[in-house]
Amino acid sequence: MLLPPLLSGCLVPYVYPKLEYTPPVKLSEPASEIHAFRVDCSRLHVDVGEIVSECSSEIAISAVNEAPPQIKPSVTYGFAVLGIAVNYLVQKDHTVVIRMYRPGYALVEIKPGEHLDQIVWTPALDLESQEKALDRLLPPKSDDKTQDSNSWLSSRRLRSGSSSSAHRAALLFGASEYDRLAASAPQTDKIRLEGKVRELRRLASE
Repeated sequence: MLLPPLLSGCLVPYVYPKLEYTPPVKLSEPASEIHAFRVDCSRLHVDVGEIVSECSSEIAISAVNEAPPQIKPSVTYGFAVLGIAVNYLVQKDHTVVIRMYRPGYALVEIKPGEHLDQIVWTPALDLESQEKALDRLLPPKSDDKTQDSNSWLSSRRLRSGSSSSAHRAALLFGASEYDRLAASAPQTDKIRLEGKVRELRRLASE
């Protein structure tokens, strides 16, 4: 189908369905030590940048010590801008990941289609690495803009607590973990951690 020109080029819209699946995750550690979270992500790609909006919900470990599989049907849509000098995509899509949080260890993230026979837990031996695990679980506002190895500008944002009761509970859980770290942290670190506690609690209340 021919589309009318837009300025120096034209728009070519597209849409297609997508189905993602994260396999079950078998755990060898006691379920009481581990928190498993399903994270639903909406991604808006514009040219070489993206904004990712995240909504988390804790998932129960089964009686056989296994995090259950997660399925996400969605629709990807957007348009290509085709011009004489500039070509780029604007796209909205959705994905789901599982994040496994174990206090005192680095965060483990399982992406769709990624199968792990066994989780390898890397000890987080200091305050910085334990804080980093929480930052990966629930990205703080101060970490909004980062630059990856391909120099793509990326922004991760948490949705407010009104998105769902499960997401609100996840935000409050993260706040309690930052609060736990702050309790034994040096004063300069305590101030930073307490700021993250306040930010997550503010989001949870919105």
